[in-house]
Amino acid sequence: MNIQAQAEKIWLEDWINEGRQDYGSCTLGKCLEVFSNDNPHKTIFEVEAPPVQGNISAYDSHFRAGELIKSYGYGFRYNDGIMD
Repeated sequence: MNIQAQAEKIWLEDWINEGRQDYGSCTLGKCLEVFSNDNPHKTIFEVEAPPVQGNISAYDSHFRAGELIKSYGYGFRYNDGIMD
């Protein structure tokens, strides 16, 4: 399983374990933008958020997926997407 798939699985598991909460504004395109630490301005790939509309719930459950990404030597930033 590649890094992207692993991170998406972890993020989904954590969101489920936190009770499938749906807090915050409805946004589209929430993701973790993964980049090389050598070039933080260029996204290499994106990790899609779980199927939750609320941006706060997505944000609150992304931390362990981010730690996985960092363990492979990449950087990431949370992208809240756009308002729906």
